[in-house]
Amino acid sequence: MKKLFLLISIASLFCHCSLLKSCAASAEITVMTFNIRYGTASDGENRWELRQPILMECIRKVHPDFLATQEALPFQIQAIESEFPQWSYIGQGRYSGKEVPDRPHESLDGESCRIFYNRGAFELLQEGTYWHSDRPDEPASISWGNTLPRITTWGLFRSRTTGRSLVLMNTHFHGGEPYVSRTTQLVIDKWHEIAANLPTLFTGDFNLSPDSETHRRLCSSNGIKTGSRFFIDTWQALNKPETNAGTGHGFKGVQDHRRIDWILCTGEFKVQETEIIHYQQNGRYPSDHYPVSARLKW
Repeated sequence: MKKLFLLISIASLFCHCSLLKSCAASAEITVMTFNIRYGTASDGENRWELRQPILMECIRKVHPDFLATQEALPFQIQAIESEFPQWSYIGQGRYSGKEVPDRPHESLDGESCRIFYNRGAFELLQEGTYWHSDRPDEPASISWGNTLPRITTWGLFRSRTTGRSLVLMNTHFHGGEPYVSRTTQLVIDKWHEIAANLPTLFTGDFNLSPDSETHRRLCSSNGIKTGSRFFIDTWQALNKPETNAGTGHGFKGVQDHRRIDWILCTGEFKVQETEIIHYQQNGRYPSDHYPVSARLKW
């Protein structure tokens, strides 16, 4: 009888451990990408101080584990940090450490692609920012026809629940050639350098349509120099329509423009839900872009 009880106990323990492993293996995260519109713009009734409460409420409703911002100036980052004290953030401004006499609001820092993360759920292991130029480690560097510096910020995070790690890259592209094709190759090369074979999320305002060459290179298994790894567009993964899926709306609330804000992921993630968030209060919008969110299992 004692022997039978011991065997049952061992079997129960094994089942319990297996259940825990199964739960850990199917953790979910929510990611949000948001071009929040730089806060010194002369936007009249859509200026930062009037839309800030709307923006905070929009973020609060999504309650993401990761918030990837674009165009954020330091005082906007500080406002978000004050509103959500459970978050920490990473990243540098595009003029990091550089004086900019003709753009005083950006001197020494400037617009950024900072990433907020829930530090209770994720531990930061490593971070970095690089510039879209032939000198990617040089702050404020420009190349390939872009008139202003553009950047990608990335972080390596470890889940405090599962112990697994992921990389999140966040970017803001400029338009025009040869910038776009050269920057696309740069982010692919940097992705392989930074992430190796780790699960990766890639968020941002790409200023490009999903039918662009950049999207094809990033999201196709036949993409140029992507090897065997490629991204999945979370919107397309759920067969969402491209009609009325525009994300840049100029504070007008239109939806028939291009879907230029993307959340991409590697195959380790299973897309559960994705949404373009049309949040507004009495016809007032939090930004000139709609944010995008995705709920993922990994």
